[in-house]
Amino acid sequence: MLRTDHHYAGGKNHSLVLIALLLLLSLCTDQTHAQQAYSSTNRFPCTDGAEVTTPSDEPSGDKAIGVCGLDQFIEPADGASEIVEDFSIRSCWAWWGGNQWTAAPCADARSFTVALAGDTDPSGKNFVITGPSGPVPVDIWFRYKPSGAEFQFLPNAQSQAFPGAANGQQIPVEIRITPQSGQFAAGEYSGNFYFSLYQCEGNWQEPDCHSADSGGKANLEPALPFGVTVSQPAQIRISGLEDMHLLSVGEDIQASQTFCVFTTDAADFRLKADSLHGNASFQLKGISGDQTVEYDLRAWALIGPRRRTNLEEGSFTTTTWRGHAQQECNSGSEENMLLELTIPASRLQNLQAHSYQDTLTLTVEAE
Repeated sequence: MLRTDHHYAGGKNHSLVLIALLLLLSLCTDQTHAQQAYSSTNRFPCTDGAEVTTPSDEPSGDKAIGVCGLDQFIEPADGASEIVEDFSIRSCWAWWGGNQWTAAPCADARSFTVALAGDTDPSGKNFVITGPSGPVPVDIWFRYKPSGAEFQFLPNAQSQAFPGAANGQQIPVEIRITPQSGQFAAGEYSGNFYFSLYQCEGNWQEPDCHSADSGGKANLEPALPFGVTVSQPAQIRISGLEDMHLLSVGEDIQASQTFCVFTTDAADFRLKADSLHGNASFQLKGISGDQTVEYDLRAWALIGPRRRTNLEEGSFTTTTWRGHAQQECNSGSEENMLLELTIPASRLQNLQAHSYQDTLTLTVEAE
């Protein structure tokens, strides 16, 4: 504000007096300081954190977080169709006024969320492992064992909050990895993934622990890497074979039957035939007595290339055929192989027994 007073003191003399009023404006601003999230490098993964001490009043992320037993390379157990990786997590907290620089575990429990990054398909929506068939989508789950609660990992998605444990206790958890389909080419498949863990204060209600503004929290930095390796064996199945009943009327015997050979991803295969009574040849043996009758076998494909091949007893064929992509060859309607048996009439002369039999075993070996 500015005020002007005019004073006249006789005649024409006058003075102009200016009086200025200084106004002071004080602006009060409410400044909010974001809380710091401390980092854990997972230096002490499998303890209660008591060995972590700091020389200042700053809490330590390495005391607060530990991920124990998550191997750098994981694979399924022998014969298993999925990978199950058991490990444990420490998620707790020690305030500056508490025990962070003393040889004691962090006393307060802290909730946490988990997330996973890694190899994905081109859409970025599915995790994959990659091998001879190219990328194979996999489902990856996290299980919190104390309650049985589960979370399916999606690329860079954060889980719901799971309870931490007081006094640095380790919490049992697991990761489970399963291919979405069991039908893919044989061979070795692998992928690379990165496990993250973020803390929240116990009263934090939002699921986003990663960016939670909290005075008592730590994040796992950097994320823990682990590799996945799956060796997919070739799946093989023979079906549709039946007993063959042969009748001799003094002429050549010729008999045949179709059957199915399924292989993973329709991979090529070869055959071996073993005769119970044979030795480098196929033999029918008399039910009474020791007389034998030799027979011949030939195999070929019903779906090209046919590749007719004479079978040699006890030996795999050098010829290969293409397997069917479906087990049971589409319920038997598309059987892909033919087995032919022949006995020339000359071998049927002077037979002493009335009945002869053999057990024939076919073995498939995938390429």
